[in-house]
Amino acid sequence: MTQYRLSRLAVADLEGIWDYLAIARGNPDAAFKQLESLYSRFSLLAESQFLGEQRNDLRPGLRIFSVDQFVVFYYVIPDGIEVAGVLHGSRDIEGLFRRGER
Repeated sequence: MTQYRLSRLAVADLEGIWDYLAIARGNPDAAFKQLESLYSRFSLLAESQFLGEQRNDLRPGLRIFSVDQFVVFYYVIPDGIEVAGVLHGSRDIEGLFRRGER
């Protein structure tokens, strides 16, 4: 059975997305829809682990996959994927990895 699991960092990222959309922007419906879209893609990636682009330049074995305006970072594991993080696509992703913030 393929499945996904979330790292602690991924959980924190998802909570931040929820907080921003639901609280800061005052739109809990948008927050729910965005998280629903992300979780749906996690399931898709668990079934088809190699859909995402390989990014060994950031971390060995790391793959990325875009979902709306977000980028999902994940690793292939024997029974699916581990979501390592979720960031807004406008972030300086390479810089965050270079500085060791990811």
